[in-house]
Amino acid sequence: MAEQKFRVISEDPARIMRRLVRHWAHKYETELDDTSGRVHLGEQGSVVMQWVESALAIQIQADDQAGCDTLREIVVAHLQNFEGERPLRVE
Repeated sequence: MAEQKFRVISEDPARIMRRLVRHWAHKYETELDDTSGRVHLGEQGSVVMQWVESALAIQIQADDQAGCDTLREIVVAHLQNFEGERPLRVE
């Protein structure tokens, strides 16, 4: 199992985290509370997000590094879409 951790800086990290979890809730198993969200993507892996001040701390798990890279691209693209015209900073 491979893992990646990164942060996404946003003007409203809680909002984009909630939107991403709700967006995937119709298709995948999800969990959401006031400060964190989790999406179980079946065989593709999982995404865990923790809202901390102006950032989301994100942990991705997949079978291998290529899977993590793919999930990271998908997660960042979705979060950017939910953020709108304001650019996200990924660290």
